[in-house]
This record gives sequence, C-alpha cells and structure tokens, in this order.
Amino acid sequence: TLGRAEIDARFDADQDDRWRARIALSDLEQPDLTLDSATLTGRGVLRRASPRGVTALAEFDISGLELADAAQAEAAGTQLSGHTTLEWTEGTPLLVRALRVVSGAATLAANGRVEALTEGFPVSGSARIDAPDLARFAAVSGQDLSGAAQARLAGSGSLLGGDFDITLDAATERLALGIEQVDPLIGPPATLALKARRDESGIALERFRLENERLIATAEGNIGSERGALAVTAALDDLSRADPRLDGPVDARTQLDWEAGGSVTLSELVAEAMGARITGSATVSPDAEGRPASGRINAQVDDLSRFAAIAGRPLEGSIDGALVGNGTIDSQVFDVTLEAATDGLTTGIDQVDGLVAGDGTLRISADHDGRETTLRELRLDYDAARLTASGRGILAEQSGELTFDANIPQLSVIDPRLDGPASGTGTVARAPDGEITVDGLAARIMGAEITADGTVQPDP
Repeated sequence: TLGRAEIDARFDADQDDRWRARIALSDLEQPDLTLDSATLTGRGVLRRASPRGVTALAEFDISGLELADAAQAEAAGTQLSGHTTLEWTEGTPLLVRALRVVSGAATLAANGRVEALTEGFPVSGSARIDAPDLARFAAVSGQDLSGAAQARLAGSGSLLGGDFDITLDAATERLALGIEQVDPLIGPPATLALKARRDESGIALERFRLENERLIATAEGNIGSERGALAVTAALDDLSRADPRLDGPVDARTQLDWEAGGSVTLSELVAEAMGARITGSATVSPDAEGRPASGRINAQVDDLSRFAAIAGRPLEGSIDGALVGNGTIDSQVFDVTLEAATDGLTTGIDQVDGLVAGDGTLRISADHDGRETTLRELRLDYDAARLTASGRGILAEQSGELTFDANIPQLSVIDPRLDGPASGTGTVARAPDGEITVDGLAARIMGAEITADGTVQPDP
C-alpha cells in the first residue's frame, strides 16, 4: 500500500533549457519493506541543440525504512540520504560526480564515468567507504563482525562484460570476526592493499597484502574457472596470540594450484616456528572417485619441549622425520610410511622413555584396504632397544596377528627392579572371538629361557 505520492516536474522549452523534478512518497508498505517517507529531487539543464546533453543535480532522502529481513535492516539502517551530479553529452560518457550516500555513520563517496551500452557499459572511477561501526553488518555477513574500516577503490571495468582492473587500499581498527584464534591477530590497526584484474582468462591477483603489527599475509597468482595458481605467505610475530600453548614467531609460505575436474595441489610448503621447520606437499582430486589424495611432510624439530603443552605430555628431545602416504578419503584406504631419527626423546611414559632416550631411528610402514590393516614393517633401532615387527589385523573385530623380534640389552631402563638383558621372537594372534594363539615364541629374560606354542581360550 501507498499512503501518498506526489510527482512534480517542470520544463518549459519556450523559456530555457532548465528542468526541475520532485517525487515524494509516504507511508509505503510492501511485503519486504516499509518506509515513512522518501523524496527524490533533481534539477539541471536539458540541451536540445547539437551536441545534445543533460545535466542533473539529484538528491534523495529516505526515513523510517524497515526491511523485512532483519540482517539487511540492521545493515541498511532506518535513514538513507545522498546526492550526486550527473552530466551527459552526446557522444561522450556519462559522468557521475560527487556521489555521496549516508547511512547512519557509514558513508560512500564516489566519482566515475559510464561509457556506451554498445561497448558493454564500461565504467571507471574511484570510491571511498567509511564504516566506523562494522557491527551493523555482522548479521548480513554471518560473522560476529565489529570494528571500523575505511576503503578506497579505484579502477575500471565493464558492467556487462564482467571484466575489471581495480586497486583497493583499506585500513581497519579493532577488527574482530568473533573467532577466538583470529581476533587477536587482526585487532590492531591494519592495512590491506589489493590489485586485481579480470579478463576472459580469469582473475589475475597481482597484489594482496594484509599487514599490522602482528601479522603479515600476502598472495599473488591467477584464478580462473578452469585452473588457478596462488603463491601465499604468512608471518606472525607470536603464536601465543592464536593459542596460549604455543609461543614465538611463525613464517610460512606455499604454492596452491588447482584445475577444474582435476587435482588441487599444495606444493613448496615451508613453515618455521618454535624451533621447527616443516616442509611438504600434498595433492587431492576432489572430483575423482573416492577423492584420492597423496602427500609428504618433512619435520625437523630441535626442541620438542616447546610442543609439550599442546601435546599434553612432557616432551623433550629432538626429531627429524618424514611421513609419506597416499589413499582415498571416502573409503579410508591408505598407504603410509614414517621414518624418523630422534635424540634424547622423552614422552612422559617411563617404560618407553628408557628405551628411546639415546640416538635412534624409527620406521613404520603400513596400509589399510578399508577393512584390514597391514603392518608391513615396524623397526625401532636404539642403543637400549631393537625391535622389528610385522602383522595384520582388523580393528573392528579386534583381531589380527603380529610377528616380532625384540632385543633389550638392559631391562632396568624399563623398570629399576629388573636387571639384565631380554630378547624374544615369535608370533601372537588374536581371533575375533578372543582366542589367543602363540606360535614359535622363544624368549630369554634375565637368564631364563622361555619357549611356547599354543592357544588360550577366552573366558566363557
């Protein structure tokens, strides 16, 4: 419904070329919005002689605006006002000057030009946005947004063609997204610089840089509908800002490539933090059957004690290891190999720490076919313990078998009440019903020899 509408337009060609118009609405009610009043006024010159043209000074004022969508209503506010100057001359672009839109404390100011429809409506210009209270946009953004932002945008593009070439420079203060691990990083005054262009081949991100006193993040590359490539870097002054269990600076960089219908590849990953250096690569094919994936991670950690808090146990020592694997995500089929060298390793488990305290190496190679897990090789090689094992099992049935060969030169490293060497070989199997089978067990413990073959039935 509409309570009242007034339209007043004046132009007298016999007197001069000036025109004036006013449109006023009141008490408008629609399913998706209501408003108390809205006024649009304009005045200018209509040139009829060649070259024909028109100028306009337009102003608008809306009050009592209420949108049915609560999120949009909070973002738009209840009052909007603005003005602009328009100028068009035959054969030249439409000029938009001194555009200003005000909604509460948020303002938009812009200047620009619009070319001919036959050329796809090319546009160019610049704009400035001031938003001192981003909280009003929280609901429409889907984030617990707050803080203040200013942005300047300049560039050109085509309204119909979709191509553009833009430069964005923005500044934020007290920015927050309601994400506990992120807000401390983006809260200090920050600057954002972006330069991008789009054509028929896709988007070229020539520059992206987000920087404040705590965080620096950059990206550059190409983003297309068929393929893309991005080089990304990030540096943080102190990890404790994101997680109090961590500490010190972090520096990371990687290359991300993808292809429509093909693979997404993470390569040249390098991350350095807390005395550790991690490198790696990974590939996943999200559109292929089962979503196959593969990857490799190398980790060199000089001081494991710095990771004790996040691991929840008193770690010590150093480790240099590599994990290589492949598989399919949907079926949980995998094949992995872990190789690591450690020095002075401490895990907080007394029976383990005595065995791995010195220099040593660890190798685990295993696969899973969706039902059965196969341990191709487990090899532990330390001064205080040597162990090799292999086997297979079905975790859902708690069944399987393990063949082992172990040698511990001094049992006191496990328990001070024990003394002397221990060694053993054999195969131990467990059936789904709980039956235990021992085959070819031969062990020497503190001078005693034990051999065994047989079956142990579960309790009835």
